Amino acid sequence: MGWPRSGARGEFAYLNLKQRRRIVEVAIDAAGHRVPVIPGVSATTAAAAIAQATTYQQMGATGILLTLDIYFPLGDRQIEVYFKTAADAVALPIIIYQSGVSEIFALGRLGRAPQ
Repeated sequence: MGWPRSGARGEFAYLNLKQRRRIVEVAIDAAGHRVPVIPGVSATTAAAAIAQATTYQQMGATGILLTLDIYFPLGDRQIEVYFKTAADAVALPIIIYQSGVSEIFALGRLGRAPQ
């Protein structure tokens, strides 16, 4: 499965980027290539998600757990573009983690998108 770090439990809201990078760094060092390390990428914009994801890729992450922080209503297309844009920016496997009903429909279309 891998070792998710700094992802879907809400801790991203309480950690700055330096702290998030440090958590990922410690996890990668501790894993020592014995298990995959899959850092959480949580952001309100695709640009912020890309910045996090590319940093973690450069650090040696095995994959990315990608979430979208939604504080206001978004349409399916906006959600789809966020996930596709962020996922396309890195050469790592992506686990998409989202729980809203609208997001599920948008993600269903992503699952059918050509790679």
